[in-house]
Amino acid sequence: MLHPRRSAQYVLLCDSCETAPLQSHCERCNINLCTNCVEKHLLDSSRKHRVIPFIEKCSTSNYPRCQSHPDKQGESHCEKCGLPVCSTCVASGKHRGHDIPDIQKELSAKTQGLRTDLEKLKTRIYPRYHKIDSDVRTEIKQRKENKARRLLKCTSRIPVQ
Repeated sequence: MLHPRRSAQYVLLCDSCETAPLQSHCERCNINLCTNCVEKHLLDSSRKHRVIPFIEKCSTSNYPRCQSHPDKQGESHCEKCGLPVCSTCVASGKHRGHDIPDIQKELSAKTQGLRTDLEKLKTRIYPRYHKIDSDVRTEIKQRKENKARRLLKCTSRIPVQ
């Protein structure tokens, strides 16, 4: 939705009500909230919430949360367990002997792999798909023309030349 006074910018809307502009962000739930929805969100006592002004969200790092310690960010990634882990988990020895590279290096490697796959898709697979699609369309067109000629020949009894 475009903002009426700033047509070149989008208004970011609340993830909960999807109608009001967002003002806050809950770091624990990773949800953006408007002023009205913050109160409703905080009433959910099933988890501890950490609501901050949305403008401060950009200043926090974007690491996923550690599953064992939800109040901490997983700066590393245990390859054996397939989980983001915090420094407390690494120090506890719970992942002793597991390969635990820095999560940013891991994400960079995966991003590069995706870029390579995308390039392969664009340069190899997509052109092949278009060639096959074109060939099939040509064959369908030819079959329709042949069927029409045979039908015309049978109904008119006039030889087709």
